[in-house]
Amino acid sequence: MDDFKYKNTCEPHKKEQKPFVPLFFIQRPLFKDSFKYIEPLGLMSLAAFIGDKGYEPGVFTGTSIDALNLLELESARRPIAAIGFYCDFENVSLIESFGGLIAEKFSVPVIVGGPQASALDKDFLALIHFMWVSCQ
Repeated sequence: MDDFKYKNTCEPHKKEQKPFVPLFFIQRPLFKDSFKYIEPLGLMSLAAFIGDKGYEPGVFTGTSIDALNLLELESARRPIAAIGFYCDFENVSLIESFGGLIAEKFSVPVIVGGPQASALDKDFLALIHFMWVSCQ
């Protein structure tokens, strides 16, 4: 998980923890470095909105393997209210497979956004118990 980049998050040290909402820009390991050169501005804006609504947002970029490891660590440390994904041309099939795994393993609603969010199949969206799809 050394390659996983934390864009903004706080350590859960308060007595009363806010529900955590991690937002991900992930790619398959074969695209290992491209996330280092892309700033997820849309996710940062969404994180600000989520923070204003009383949740603790975190924006993360990295590979799908690192994302799963991070979710396992975070779910053991604090409650996760929802999980968000940025969906573009390069990761749409990854979001479909990874989102299904996340829905099964963590039983939390999923937020999907980005230019390829409209390409996701309605059966997939039902499977992941999506709570919001934002297409831009």
